[in-house]
Amino acid sequence: MRVPKINGFNLVELVVVIIIVGIISILAIPKWFNNSTMLNAETDRLINNIYLAQKLAINSGYDAIISFTNCQSYSIKLQTTPEKTILDNVNIDESISITTTPCDDIEFTKTYGLLSATNKTISLVAENTGRAKDITIDNFGEITITSY
Repeated sequence: MRVPKINGFNLVELVVVIIIVGIISILAIPKWFNNSTMLNAETDRLINNIYLAQKLAINSGYDAIISFTNCQSYSIKLQTTPEKTILDNVNIDESISITTTPCDDIEFTKTYGLLSATNKTISLVAENTGRAKDITIDNFGEITITSY
């Protein structure tokens, strides 16, 4: 009597595939979450430093400037004579890139901490995931955050 051949996978093959998928998940998921967490952390830190610059401008009686350098760091300075640096070279995590639109410094006036020019948008992008957050500052110093 012949035993009919059954097409399909045996138990050993299924277990091996599940183990391989598990190992890949263990390696890939933390990197994805780490970039998302890092994006949120960098966004929060930048927003807090924007608020700091606004408050410094109002309380010190001098204009405050946030200067971005090489898209990976920024500094906060007061326009005193001589210029006073409050935070110097605050580095953004290497997995996050940052751009400003328009591409120049952000200046808050000593009068009510208003933005001295048109609206500014700062974009933070997680390199590996492509997730991004835009921080927009309007002329009145109000901040809005957009995620995409």
